[in-house]
Amino acid sequence: VRVITITSMESVTPGFPPARERRPSVCVFPQPVKERFEYRGIVAQPEAVYRHDDILGSGIRVRLGLASTFGTGELMDMFYGVAPQYATATRPAYDADAGYLGSRLRLTAGRAVTPWASVYGLVEGRSHHGATNSESPLFRRDTGFAAGVGVTIRLARSGRTVPRD
Repeated sequence: VRVITITSMESVTPGFPPARERRPSVCVFPQPVKERFEYRGIVAQPEAVYRHDDILGSGIRVRLGLASTFGTGELMDMFYGVAPQYATATRPAYDADAGYLGSRLRLTAGRAVTPWASVYGLVEGRSHHGATNSESPLFRRDTGFAAGVGVTIRLARSGRTVPRD
């Protein structure tokens, strides 16, 4: 499955620490995408975010986000639906509905190690309690956890940049 995310950012709220709100929209297409795109559904994931660019003067950037995810019926059917021809004795037919998919809490922290490279880490917890399709035979767990580390390398930089506060 190929996922294309389109995200819009709102400006920082005056008088408050750097906090931003993200409103991503996601379109999901089958993989591989060769000659055509095929619509599979839309995801809405409003997210409240707190961001601090220099926590305790350490140069570490921290971001804490809480998001809930909602999907259209087509998208939910792709993940949780079981067509009658694929039903078995242990996997009954199931028609998935549009609605709530779950929520996540994600903490990321990163620091520039050179002008061109940064390191970062993240931890994330997910909850699918109350998910619309929790009765699907393909639904497995109510909770999930993820952690990761990474390196970002900047390949180029614009000659004109906006100064950071």
